[in-house]
Amino acid sequence: MSSDWIRRIFRRQLKNSPQAVNALKVKPFEDQSTIIQHSKHIGSDEATEDQKNSYLEQLEAAFFSWLLSCPDLPNTSAQFEQNEVQQKLLKLIDHDLQNTILIPRRPASLPMLIRLLNDEYSSHTQISKILLSDPSLTSEILKMANSPFFKSSSEEVESIEQAVLILGRQGIRNIISTTIMMPILKGVGAREGPFSQRVWQWAQLCATASNLYAQVKDRDPGPLYLLGLLPSLAYLVIYRALLAYEKQHPELGLIEPSLIRFIIEAKSWDFCHKIYQEWGLPSVCENYLSEAGKRTNNMVYAPLKDGITLSRYILLNDLNSF
Repeated sequence: MSSDWIRRIFRRQLKNSPQAVNALKVKPFEDQSTIIQHSKHIGSDEATEDQKNSYLEQLEAAFFSWLLSCPDLPNTSAQFEQNEVQQKLLKLIDHDLQNTILIPRRPASLPMLIRLLNDEYSSHTQISKILLSDPSLTSEILKMANSPFFKSSSEEVESIEQAVLILGRQGIRNIISTTIMMPILKGVGAREGPFSQRVWQWAQLCATASNLYAQVKDRDPGPLYLLGLLPSLAYLVIYRALLAYEKQHPELGLIEPSLIRFIIEAKSWDFCHKIYQEWGLPSVCENYLSEAGKRTNNMVYAPLKDGITLSRYILLNDLNSF
């Protein structure tokens, strides 16, 4: 049963101290064995709905404290009711979302990725020809194929076709997903930069966790790696918008971290669905996004939802020595 495993991993409260928040350093691509190990325990323990919600609230509070560099971030569930600032910000977000003002332009390489996602019968030669049309993708794929994780001999991998054979179809999809999203998720400025770096750190781990979770459950990951990057993109877009509103509407005052968290949680899934529509992602993505946005924890198979929870736990695991 989805998310039952969180009772087992939360044996004690997550720390939320400044030292713990500042000390967190994770290298997502080195944690695949950890992800697989935790994924195998999903469904191995039972917990009541209230218990699962309690554990998830602990995890979410600690995660947002880290993300927003705010150790004492309060729970937002009961805050800002009938608050004029909150209502104003929600209206601004809704307006800009409805008019697609905030939606990033579709990456140029995305149609290539969609073709690879949709065509399960394309040959390695066909895939190689598609990849060669984008020099930046060619460079990243060769770099990955020659990394210690994939390289099995001392000989350099020099051809794209050879790299495709080494990395596999799903590996190529994942590299394309990362490459096309990286420029969008780069932040600028004193306030946006640190947030963007942490969002990107989580994005890679979330994508990897969602992808590997499906594999552990003997399912086809399909677009899950790409989908695992979308929540982080939504978070960053909302964060950027809030910084802009703060400048455009001085009467709002400084937007506090607790309010930022509230707006992100209230609107991030709306953004993900809008990105799905505007970018023309495969139709299966809509189901995964809808599942992940639900508060219930009783879904039998929800890879994106569990990938998000699992990635947050692994990010914070170094703080607690579980």
